[in-house]
Amino acid sequence: MEGGADIESFLNKVEEIESIVKGLNSSKDEEVKVAVQKADEKLAHIKAQAEDISSECKTGVNRTVINKSVKDEFGDPKIQSGMSQELFMKAMEDDAKERAQRRKVNEKAATKLKEEGNEEFKSGNYEKAVELYSKALNKHRDSHVLYTNRAMALIKLQKYQEALSDCDWALRAFPNATKAFVHQGKAYLALGNFDEARNSYKQGLQTDPKKKKVFEDYLAEVDRVERAKNQEEKVQELFDSGSEEAGGLVELLEKVKKADQLPLFYAGGFRVIAKLLTGEIEKTLFRTQGGLRIHVDHQTVQRCLSASPRSLSQEELDLLSSVLELLSQACFDNETSQEQILEVGNLPAQLPNFLDAKLKGQGHHLKEAIVSFLHCLSLTNVGRCKIVQSFELSRLTNWAFACTQSNVPLAVNAVGMLNNLALDQRFRQQMRDVIEDQVVPAFEALIEKTCGSTLAVLPSSIHMVVNLAGDGIIRKKLMRKDSLWKTCISALDHFSDRKTQPLISEILQAILALLVNMSSEVSPQLGDHAYSCCVSCLTLTTPPCSHQVVERCVCVLSLALPHSPEAVDWLTKHSHLHLLLTSIQSENSSLVKPALKSLTVSAKVSPKVRQHIVDNNGIPFLVKLLKSVDESMVGNAALCLGYCIEIRGMCASLADTTIVKDLLVLARDGKIADVQQNCGILLAKLAQGDKRHLERLRELHGIEILHQACGKNIK
Repeated sequence: MEGGADIESFLNKVEEIESIVKGLNSSKDEEVKVAVQKADEKLAHIKAQAEDISSECKTGVNRTVINKSVKDEFGDPKIQSGMSQELFMKAMEDDAKERAQRRKVNEKAATKLKEEGNEEFKSGNYEKAVELYSKALNKHRDSHVLYTNRAMALIKLQKYQEALSDCDWALRAFPNATKAFVHQGKAYLALGNFDEARNSYKQGLQTDPKKKKVFEDYLAEVDRVERAKNQEEKVQELFDSGSEEAGGLVELLEKVKKADQLPLFYAGGFRVIAKLLTGEIEKTLFRTQGGLRIHVDHQTVQRCLSASPRSLSQEELDLLSSVLELLSQACFDNETSQEQILEVGNLPAQLPNFLDAKLKGQGHHLKEAIVSFLHCLSLTNVGRCKIVQSFELSRLTNWAFACTQSNVPLAVNAVGMLNNLALDQRFRQQMRDVIEDQVVPAFEALIEKTCGSTLAVLPSSIHMVVNLAGDGIIRKKLMRKDSLWKTCISALDHFSDRKTQPLISEILQAILALLVNMSSEVSPQLGDHAYSCCVSCLTLTTPPCSHQVVERCVCVLSLALPHSPEAVDWLTKHSHLHLLLTSIQSENSSLVKPALKSLTVSAKVSPKVRQHIVDNNGIPFLVKLLKSVDESMVGNAALCLGYCIEIRGMCASLADTTIVKDLLVLARDGKIADVQQNCGILLAKLAQGDKRHLERLRELHGIEILHQACGKNIK
């Protein structure tokens, strides 16, 4: 029968599947075996059904019996005779629906187990997290997220080979699983397979180029760990060879561990050791011989660190100073030591107690040593990361600002540390909630005091706030602070008469950089303060003035002038237009760009500005800027020319130039719609102002080009 032939064909395919299942059965993976066993049972069931149907078709058995058999299996009372094949297909369809529903239920259960696993992971219960992720995987076998989550927990348990297996399964389920490459790299790094770790991170970067900075940090970590391992091997060889230099350092370390000595003895020993840590070899030897644990293993030091600060004698305070000086020297320019030092003992909880305490004599030196130690750590990404992870940052920030009233070395290091920390995005995120109520008031108070140590730390303090403004949320909060606008503008005026002094020039540059950040987005406060901001900047640019200050003043003008027509009038009346005209002729593009924008805004507002540009030979320079590689500069040059071209005689003066051809090329090939539009408008004004431009436009098929390039934007 025809139906029988179809069934036999189906049975042949079932046999092919069986052979594949038998091949999989040889796998050593228990999970695969379980899956194969279930598939084997299902195949046997389907094959039995198909053989029954085939047998009945060949022998001509009463079809009512066949239908009854199928009814018993699938529970369908509507089966008609002669429908065996159709019923079989329906059974398969029902089975597929049942499996889809079962899969949906399993995925929901897996999601719940995953969330429970995530909570356990956050609580540090990594074994329980692995257990829950495994249960979830039994429900949802092809979830790459579950594999990467379990890999992450396994890495915490130092089960690196198992983690690598999970990463492999995750990538089989989803080849672009970025987290799988991350955890794979971490596992390989922990196993010392540096090349494999690099390869994993590079593949992750290819998968997600937007995370370039993250993967660059991971790759830098591989380099750092490999370099440290190689250095430690060299140091061990040196130590094993009986080197006097190595032996001398180790001998000193043993001497300072001698019990029941005076604090003076220990302090002297620590300072002698610090002088020996001059290179990477000595610092590596110090670390490998337990030097980074000196504040934990040394009983006298640990007792002093744990005591109430005011209960310690001057000698004991000096002892702690010597320990911090030693640790600073050991960590300086050594990222491996920086990474480990705050993980040893309880320094993040102990040191702030000494910073907060009111101490005299050696207490001041101890504070300097603590701040110098933290500043040393803050110089690298690794150290900043450890500080952010380990310390209560709002407490540290408040104390650092309080230090600005202290002696110069302490104040400079304290604010320098904050400036460095502000480069870290995690630090900025934690500062979001305190920026308005704590940081800004302290910062404003600091700017208002302009003498002694305060003046010396102003550049770093201002740069710290500039770095904080790199966070969008913080920047918006700064922009909304009227008091901060007033403080910055007042500072420009206050320091204007001393702008040639190097330190004052540095302070002015920092304030202007902060104003650039605060003006980078439109806000009501920008409108309120644009006029006074522009006036202060223009006043500041009068000679003599450093080109760095001039450049930043022009940057502020380019952002503030569009919000203050009154400032444009002031600029014109006080003969400051020459600054902008001179600036667009500079070879420094970082000056030309904001100067051109400022000039364009001014030309839009004031006919006097347009006339000034024409009278002072500014048109040729604007025409030259049409050929800039920076399209935003091309757009502003075209727009500014469009304003100036309305002056009588200007169109005729450009008749013998190639400006029409140049503008057509820009309108046709430009990638920015506004640039195309500005070029098109300028062409239209040229054509209206002088027939020679119109004729040239027609010769070059300019109308068609403009319609094609600009469409409805050009009329």
